[in-house]
Amino acid sequence: MLLFDHKLGRPLPFQDEIGDDESGNGYALRMLCANGLQFADLARAAASIGHTYMPASAVPYLSYAFGASLSRLQRAIPRTYSRKGRRRSAFLGHDFSRTYQLRYTRPQVCPACLAVPRAQLQAVWEISFYTSCVVHGCFLADECVCGRGLLWRRNSPLECSCGADLRAIGVQNADSSSLAVSSLIAAHVSCGAPEYGGVGLGAPLGALSLDTLLRLVRALGISESSCGDDLVPGRLTRLLSSSEAVSVVRRAWDRLDAGPSMFSKHPPVWQLEEVLGGATSSDLRVLRAVLKDDEPEVSRWLTQHRWEQLDLLKGGQDG
Repeated sequence: MLLFDHKLGRPLPFQDEIGDDESGNGYALRMLCANGLQFADLARAAASIGHTYMPASAVPYLSYAFGASLSRLQRAIPRTYSRKGRRRSAFLGHDFSRTYQLRYTRPQVCPACLAVPRAQLQAVWEISFYTSCVVHGCFLADECVCGRGLLWRRNSPLECSCGADLRAIGVQNADSSSLAVSSLIAAHVSCGAPEYGGVGLGAPLGALSLDTLLRLVRALGISESSCGDDLVPGRLTRLLSSSEAVSVVRRAWDRLDAGPSMFSKHPPVWQLEEVLGGATSSDLRVLRAVLKDDEPEVSRWLTQHRWEQLDLLKGGQDG
């Protein structure tokens, strides 16, 4: 006889543990499909009838209903909170100082991964600049063949809300810069993922924390113009589509590869603030080497913010 909780109800008959690298929302969708239920049924019970994804507040119910470990499930669903007046997110054991670095409301998939038997939707796919699958070397997609953006509110992990098979999405080979950044991200969050073994830019960037790495990529690649004069209000902080994220990664990688010349045209203040502001002491050491702190603009910013006086570069505390 199944257990019964007067608040949470009765757990569902088919239960399973969440996978090591599985997305929390992907797990919920997989278990709904296994139990013959619709997303709307879960949204009504765990969040609200209009929800298109499972928020962190739904974790206790999901754990009870589907049988997953509470701690493993909490890790796999982003949790938003405030610190010193700024909204942040906790996900996969990492802290993200910019909530728009996560795309848990707008999922993306690897069509090649979905074609594998017993495929699971991966949590790392919910990180904005994870643009390519490091296993299959192809780009991720956030649109169905029907042209609609993907949602968690669909019939199964393998189907779009329109009913089309997501495995039918064309596989496109990823470029080297997208694979390099995705490999760096995977090394931070995926169980058993090999450390990025690339040379050149990959070596120092692999020493950065995940949050600083993502902020560096966004700051250097979000603007098509090197001086940032093409930016408009809201563009800096909005959630990017998969194709937009690929473009940002490419520009950031090219500008990093260009070295000191990236600051030759006086970068906007927001760019330096985004890259350096709030970085940990260990991150700052790496950034000073990568960004060439003898460049006038970088040196001036560091001096104005008195990192040396605050002992951030000498001590072991976070900035």
